[in-house]
Amino acid sequence: MQGTRPRLRALRLSFPVLLAILIAGCGVAPTRPTATGQAGQATQLEQQGKFAAAAQVYEQLAKSAQGQQRATWLVSAAEDWWQARNNQRAWSLLAQVQTRNLYPALNARVELLKAGMDLAAGQPQVALKHLTFSLTNLPAELNARALLL
Repeated sequence: MQGTRPRLRALRLSFPVLLAILIAGCGVAPTRPTATGQAGQATQLEQQGKFAAAAQVYEQLAKSAQGQQRATWLVSAAEDWWQARNNQRAWSLLAQVQTRNLYPALNARVELLKAGMDLAAGQPQVALKHLTFSLTNLPAELNARALLL
């Protein structure tokens, strides 16, 4: 019994030291911003009117995404570049979006953006060609944008 007491005492004394080492080791790993955190940052930048900065964040998100998520980030970036009055960059990003397999709301965002840019460029007939999608089952915000255009 006497042999186990010193071991227990040594274990009890070393436990806090081991715990401190373990906790210190956890803080060393570099953290990478999550997509959710970066998207929140982009939204905050949009609310501050910093559309070019928000577009850059969305472009970074698109670089590491695939499929529908990549398309979503590219469209968000294009919308912000348009708000920042950089239509050339917006068109360039839209050209990267494969529109044939998009879900209806994302496709509507693409077509509304194209129509808005064509209208701003003085091409109302071309803009009308982008407004052939159905408003059924779209979010109210997109319906309102379509009706305002």
